[in-house]
Amino acid sequence: MRLALVFLALGFALASCAHAPAGGKGQVLALDRGQVGRLDGGGRLVFANVVNDSRCPKGAQCVWAGTATVHLQLVPDPAVPDTVNLLAVLDGGEPHAEAAAQLPVDTLGVSITLLELAPYPTVGRGTSGVRPRATIRVAKIAP
Repeated sequence: MRLALVFLALGFALASCAHAPAGGKGQVLALDRGQVGRLDGGGRLVFANVVNDSRCPKGAQCVWAGTATVHLQLVPDPAVPDTVNLLAVLDGGEPHAEAAAQLPVDTLGVSITLLELAPYPTVGRGTSGVRPRATIRVAKIAP
């Protein structure tokens, strides 16, 4: 039993080190499809489009909560105008702020997390006819 607790504690310690954004919570951007967000430090992030939205609609009973995936274009440094294409995934279910359900993408010294994708699908209406809006957190990663 004692050995199991040691391994459990070790697991939590390693998990907390896996993702260490620097400077607190970072910058939160709310972008419409096609919109460019300016990053602290001079870079930019573009919400290119929604690649997939299989989230269980409100009013439906689903076996699986689904996911939403968006295509983002990142230029982390204005001095180097190379664009990095990223896919960010949001776990399905009702919109939430649970850290365990947020899946960050860590690249080139930044951590990008899709926090929300609106509109949320609804039975009978889906999301058609409404321009998507992504809420994204961008944080520098501690070296």
